[in-house]
Amino acid sequence: MNANDLPETLPTDAKGYTKRLKMHMNFGPDGGAANYEVYGPEGEPTPITYQYDTRKKGAAPSGFFIDGVDQVFKRWADLVAYWPTYIAERAQ
Repeated sequence: MNANDLPETLPTDAKGYTKRLKMHMNFGPDGGAANYEVYGPEGEPTPITYQYDTRKKGAAPSGFFIDGVDQVFKRWADLVAYWPTYIAERAQ
C-alpha cells in the first residue's frame, strides 16, 4: 500500500473501520493476548493493527500500532493525532 492509497486524516471516531482477528492466545488464569488487523470503511487493508495483552507478567503493550512506527497509540484519538505525521513521512 502506498501513501496515495491512504487517507490524509482519520475520522475522530472509528465508525466504519473494522478489526479482524489475526491471532489469539489464551494463557489460562494468567490472561490472554490478541492481535487484530484494521480495515478501512470500504474493507480496504490499512497499516493499522490493534493488540491487547491482559497478562500481568510479561505483557506486551496494548493499543493501536502502525506498520513501521515504533510507538503504541493507547486510544484511537492518539492514532488520529499522529496520522498526518505518518502520511507526511511516507510521502517523502
